[in-house]
Order: sequence, then structure tokens, then C-alpha cells
Amino acid sequence: MTTAPSALSPAAAISTAPSATTSQSIAAEYTLRGWRAGAEYLYSDSRRDYTGTVAGRPIAYDRLQRIDRLHGYLRGRHALSERISLRYGADYTRTRNHSEQTGAAPVTSDEDIANAYVGTDISFAGDRANLSASLAGEGYRIRDYRRQSILPDVSISYAPTDDHALTLGWQAFHNYPAYWYRQTYRREVDGYEVNLGNPDLRVARYNIASLNYVYRSRYAFNVYYYHVRDAFFTLLYQSPDRLELINQISNTDLSHVWVLSASVPVTIGSRWFLTFAPSAYHEHYRTEHWHDLSFDVAGWAGGMNVSSQLSLLSRPRLTFTTDGYYYSGGRQGLQKSSESWGVNAGLQLALLKEESLLIALNVNDLFERAPRR
Repeated sequence: MTTAPSALSPAAAISTAPSATTSQSIAAEYTLRGWRAGAEYLYSDSRRDYTGTVAGRPIAYDRLQRIDRLHGYLRGRHALSERISLRYGADYTRTRNHSEQTGAAPVTSDEDIANAYVGTDISFAGDRANLSASLAGEGYRIRDYRRQSILPDVSISYAPTDDHALTLGWQAFHNYPAYWYRQTYRREVDGYEVNLGNPDLRVARYNIASLNYVYRSRYAFNVYYYHVRDAFFTLLYQSPDRLELINQISNTDLSHVWVLSASVPVTIGSRWFLTFAPSAYHEHYRTEHWHDLSFDVAGWAGGMNVSSQLSLLSRPRLTFTTDGYYYSGGRQGLQKSSESWGVNAGLQLALLKEESLLIALNVNDLFERAPRR
């Protein structure tokens, strides 16, 4: 990704006045024989003013967002036997969002989300196995955009002995863009970079498969697979028409991510306790239309977290703690972050009866290297 040299990035001085926010809500719920019915109403009004200079030009603009949201629900749960129960329900949310910004036309949009589900929880094999499953139908509408989906959620766990526990799961859900992201707006960060809204943002559908294994309630090993349609995140784009770096949240057609992780505790003697948490990721992003471009990128990333507790004294109890991490750098669409690492350290001294006085000295970000975009 092309970035501007410092000579082409004039300094910006922008001040933000404290936001004036009003938020009010009211809720009511009624419960009867395994049923719950309720309603919630939220009103929020937020205003913020920006003043300053960008590239030697004075700027002044204000932003307003007003939200009216009504949510109603009906949920039930009933036991068919000691080992089998049913659950079902429906939710409906209606939101009206009104946004204004100096230099842009006011926008008012209505958003509707309706969801109905049915599920069951079953225990068997002498309570060593459990099944939880549900199926939901969800509909979504905002302006001319509509989305209807069937969303399954299944999890089965099995513990053949006290030393072994295995869980297998599959979950589907929607992730909705924030109201402000969908508005048409432009905000200058400096003389080069600008933030743009995206009224065409689509709802992201996540499908996540997981496999978790725990040995002796201490050692954990996990595998996750993410299959996401229309994931949205920030991507930077160099405008072909002007010296301008566009910062805008956009959809990616398809994302595949594998995650492998583990947690391994280690004890050295009777005073030193460590936990190693390695992780590895394979990320794949593909889209056909992004600012008249397309991309198909993939790559591996990895990391390691190590936490340590070393007992220096027993009475009074004095403990030296450290937390360190390393990350090789991963992808988010076309953007690739650089590697990063850091260490936090601390001393804890416990005094008085039952260690009721705790004195701690902590130092954060030792040797830290933050990722660069």
C-alpha cells in the first residue's frame, strides 16, 4: 500500500469539543411458568464539534446522531424430562437513526431485525455428554437492503473420563455495521488522509466451527475455522485522482481463517509457575470489487504469550510476575501488519493478617514494539 512521504503530509491541528450526549432508556419484563416477555426502549442523542486547521486551511464542522430503538422479545424454556429441555422465542428490534454532519445532507434510516428460534438441550451417557442445538430464522432490512438467513448453532461435549473433555461446535450469526459507518460523510484527518462513510455496507455472516480438547483440566488445545461472507473492516486506498489516502470501512466478499491455539501450564519446583500459549493463523481474503480492483491474498501468522509467577518470599509473600507476547504480524485484507512484541512486569507484596494489604508495583510495555500499518 502506497503511503505519503512526510513532506506530503502537512500537519493537522484538530480539536474536539466534549461530546454532549443524552441517553434515556426504559425496560419492562414479565415472567410466568417458563415464559419471559419484555420490551425495551432507548433514546440517544449525541453531538460533537470539530474545529482546527488542515493543511493550513481552517475547518469547523459538527456531527449529530440521534437513535430511537425499540426491542421486544418473547422467550420460553420447558423441561420434557430430567435430561431433555426445549427453548424457543422471538425478538424484534426497530431502530430509527438520524445523522447530520456539516457539509452533508441529513440522513434518516429505519432498521428492522426480526429473529425467531427453537432449540433443545440434551444430556446423556450418564451426564458425560451434552448436546445443545438451535435453529434461528433472521430477517434484516435497512433502506433497500434486505437479508434473510437460517442460523444454526450446535455444540456437543463429551468427557469419557475425568482427565479428558472434548467439545465440538458450529455456530452461525450476523454482524451488523454500526449506524454511523453506513452514513455518507467525509472527515479530513490531515492534509492527506480522509475518513469516508460507506452507505453500501452489507451485513456480515459468520460461520464458525470449533474443536476444543482439555486434558486434566489444565492443558487446552483449540482449533477454529472462520468462514465469513461480507466481513467488513478498514482498508486504506490511494486515490488515483488526487493526493489523498482514503480510510473507509468496506466489505470483503469471502474470508477464511484457521486458528490453532494451545495453553500449556508448566511448574518449575514449588515457586515458579508459567503458562505458554502459542497460536498460529492462516488468513485468506478474497473480493471481486473494491474501488474497481480485486484481490485474493493469503498468508500465515503466529504468536506466543508467556505468563510467569515467581515466588520470591513466602512470608511475607513476595511475587514477581511477567507477561510477554510476540506476534509475527497478520493480514486484514490487503493490509499486512508488522511484527510486534512486549513485556509487562510487576512485584506484589502481601502484608498483614490474611494478606489483607497488597502492595503492587507494575511496569508495562518493556521492550515494546507496536505494529505498524
